[in-house]
Amino acid sequence: MIGFAAAVVVGLSTGNAAEVVIFRAIVTMLICWLIGRAVGALVQRVIDEHIIQYKTVNPIHHGDDEEGDQPELRIQTDTVEGESLNEKKVSNSVQPTVNIGVS
Repeated sequence: MIGFAAAVVVGLSTGNAAEVVIFRAIVTMLICWLIGRAVGALVQRVIDEHIIQYKTVNPIHHGDDEEGDQPELRIQTDTVEGESLNEKKVSNSVQPTVNIGVS
């Protein structure tokens, strides 16, 4: 759209006929669209290759889990007296949450 707007402004400021200005602006817009599509495809390919490389270098290891693919989630809780920490097993369906305060 910037190419279209620039072509219209320049065409009108030079005193060209309205038909010529609109035609040149549409051609300019199509050329800019094609360039944008090409650059977008190139950037998408670079990002995809980076993700593949990252996953190859940093694989996710699941280990030998007893209950399947999901790792066991454990939560440590204080005792009533506060003398020691106990480990409490939680089911795999529980998802940990994070509360982030925004100031």
